[in-house]
Amino acid sequence: MNLLRYNPITDFNDQELELLILKGIKTIPCFILQDASSISTLTSIDLKRIRSNQEKIARCLQSPLRSLNKIFNRQLESKYFIPTGYEEFDDFIGGGIRTGEITGLHGPSGMGKTQFALHMCLKCATEGEEVLFIDTDANFPAERLSNMCKDAPPSVNQPSVFKRIHVYQELSFFNLMKFLDSLQKDLRKPDGVYRNVRLIVLDSYTNPLQELIEYRVKPTHRSAYTPIRSAYNRALRSLVMYRQDLSIIASYHNRSFNFLESNNCGLVLDFDKDPENGSLQIAVIQGERIERPIYSGLGPTFELDAFSLF
Repeated sequence: MNLLRYNPITDFNDQELELLILKGIKTIPCFILQDASSISTLTSIDLKRIRSNQEKIARCLQSPLRSLNKIFNRQLESKYFIPTGYEEFDDFIGGGIRTGEITGLHGPSGMGKTQFALHMCLKCATEGEEVLFIDTDANFPAERLSNMCKDAPPSVNQPSVFKRIHVYQELSFFNLMKFLDSLQKDLRKPDGVYRNVRLIVLDSYTNPLQELIEYRVKPTHRSAYTPIRSAYNRALRSLVMYRQDLSIIASYHNRSFNFLESNNCGLVLDFDKDPENGSLQIAVIQGERIERPIYSGLGPTFELDAFSLF
């Protein structure tokens, strides 16, 4: 829970979290070690709320403020990365797909988001980890998944790999919310059905909202759905709040539905097609661990075909 947005102790709302992150206060050590009045002046958040949340974290950790950096460094070490199979890409994003946070995949249909998600499912499963694939299209690409394994070496037991990938299909937003609530409880149980899951893929984040939000028909009604999407985001964030060894990958195909960006995702990848040669490419448009600055998503691009599965 090194990132401020994923900490279950504080009670900042989404707007306050966004203000803090925009001002560079992205991690708990950064938040708690800064003077409360300075943060309040910088963000216009009420001083009492700043102090109250700093005190909550301090009480929870039961440790002097001066040693919090060491505490969070140890916590950081308990997390791990899921390598993507493309060394140059992994180096750029800080090691791979990070556990303890949400990774967003953005792009039009047919640009490789599902392919990348399936690729990460297989990467985890071939390493003995369990995966949960939440399919909101009712069209899980089982055949494509099988074809991706056709070049697997003999050492890879394909039936065992596929057995580690659990698929849950749901079209209804409200039924999905019920499932996410039960999933949060299940992940924390020693005998939970999904207790060994290390990666959750939501493909896609957008589809369940289509029945509720008609942007193109009633663009003036967007604010009415703010509580709904906030609850949706909280349900996803809560999964990684309490399971720092868990990673979530969520795809969405419309920038109008970019509710996951900013204060929800630690990493956002953009999928598009090269206009010159037609190859599928990935660009990083948001990443908090990237040392090299990204200006409006104008960072380097990576060929999707370069990601090695085996």
